[in-house]
Amino acid sequence: MITQIPEPGSSKVMFCGDTITFTLLLSQPVEGDAWIRTDLGRANVSRREIIDRVDRDEIRLNEAWHDIKMVRDGNLFSITLPMVEPGHFHAKCFFLERGRATPLWPYGENCTLNVDSSGACSANIIYNAFVRQFGQTKASANQNSSASDKSSEAKQPSDDQKSSASQPEKENNRIIKLLDSQGYTVIPPSGKFRDLVREVDFIFEELGCRILHLLPVHPTPTTYGRMGRYGSPYAALNFTEVDPALAGFDPSATPLEQFMELADAVHFHCGYLILDIAINHTGWASSIHECHPEWLARSEDGTIEVPGAWGVRWEDLTRLDYSKKELWQYMADMFLLWCRRRVDGFRCDAGYMIPAHAWGYIVARVRQEYPDTIFFLEGLGGGIDATRTLLDSANLNWAYSELFQNYDRHQIENYLP
Repeated sequence: MITQIPEPGSSKVMFCGDTITFTLLLSQPVEGDAWIRTDLGRANVSRREIIDRVDRDEIRLNEAWHDIKMVRDGNLFSITLPMVEPGHFHAKCFFLERGRATPLWPYGENCTLNVDSSGACSANIIYNAFVRQFGQTKASANQNSSASDKSSEAKQPSDDQKSSASQPEKENNRIIKLLDSQGYTVIPPSGKFRDLVREVDFIFEELGCRILHLLPVHPTPTTYGRMGRYGSPYAALNFTEVDPALAGFDPSATPLEQFMELADAVHFHCGYLILDIAINHTGWASSIHECHPEWLARSEDGTIEVPGAWGVRWEDLTRLDYSKKELWQYMADMFLLWCRRRVDGFRCDAGYMIPAHAWGYIVARVRQEYPDTIFFLEGLGGGIDATRTLLDSANLNWAYSELFQNYDRHQIENYLP
C-alpha cells in the first residue's frame, strides 16, 4: 500500500513563485524508485497541442507529460516542484519496484494545479469605469447633485423660481422629443479617454485600486438596431476598433492612440488594464454581419437569433455561432491584438455562453504570447458547473456573479448557491 500527499484527486490554485511538495509513503520497505508524472513545466507543449487541434486538426497527444524521479528517505519519497508558469496542470506519484515493469499507483485521480500569474496573487481591487460617464457627463451629474444638496438645505423656492429654474431643461426635453418624433437620432456628448486619464491618479493612489476595468469601448449602433438613446456598449459593431465618440478630436492622436494613452497612465501606476469584451454576440449591422454572416446563429427560418437571460431577450444583440472554429480563431486574434495594444486582461461578458473548448483554445493562443493575461469570467446567469469548468480546464483566472434581478427571498435563495 502506498500513500500520496497531496491526496490524489485534490485541486489547488497556486501562483508563479509558489512551490509544492509531493510525498509518497510505502507501507513496508520495498526496493525500487518513486517518480512523479506531471505536465508541470511544459505549459508551452500543452498549449501548442490545444492550438494545433483547432488550427491543424491534429489529435491531442498529451506529450507534455514527463516523469521526474523523487528523493528517497527510508520508506518516504519526496520532491518539491516550483510553479514557474501560468496554466492548468496535473500530477500524480507512482512507485516502480525493482525488477518489475508495472508501476504501482496510489488510489485516486490526478492532482489538479491551476497556476496563475504572480501578479494576480493579492491586492486585486478593481475599479470599474464607463468612459462615457466621465468629463462633461460627470461634471453635469456633480453639478446637479450639488444643486440638489444645496436646495434641500436652503428654504424652499417660490413657484416662480421653480418655473424659471426648470424652464431650460423643459425646453431641451421638448426639442429632443420633437426631433425623436421626426426620426432624428439625438445622442448627448460622451466622456473621453483623456477625461478618465485625469482620474487615474485618484483611482490608483487615493482609492488604492490595482486594476482599471473598462466597459466595452467599441463602436455601438447609433441608428440601426439601437437600444436606448445612447446604444448599449455591449452591442459591439467592431471588436478591434474604439468608438471615436470616446476620443477628443486631435490631429496628432487617433482615437486608438488616445486609448493607449490611458493604458500608459495605468501602467505608470503599476496597474492592470482590463477590457470588457462580449464575444457571445454583436450589435446589429456589425462588421461580422458583412464579412462573416455564416458566423451568425440563425433559427430554421433564417431569422438571426438574439441572446438573453432570465427570460429576457436582448433585442439589440445578435448571437454568434460557436460551432464554427473559424470564429474561435478570429476571436483569439482579436484578443491578441488588444494585448499588443497594452491591455493586460479581459472581462468575459456572458462567458458561460461560450463553449469551454472555445475558451480553452482562445486562452491557449493568448498565453502563448502573453502568459500573464487575466481572463475574468462573468458567471452571472450561468450555472455553477459551467463556471467550474471554465475556471479549471479552460483555465480562466477569476469568476464573479452578483445578485441581479433577484428581488424576493425565494429568488435569492434559488440563485445564491
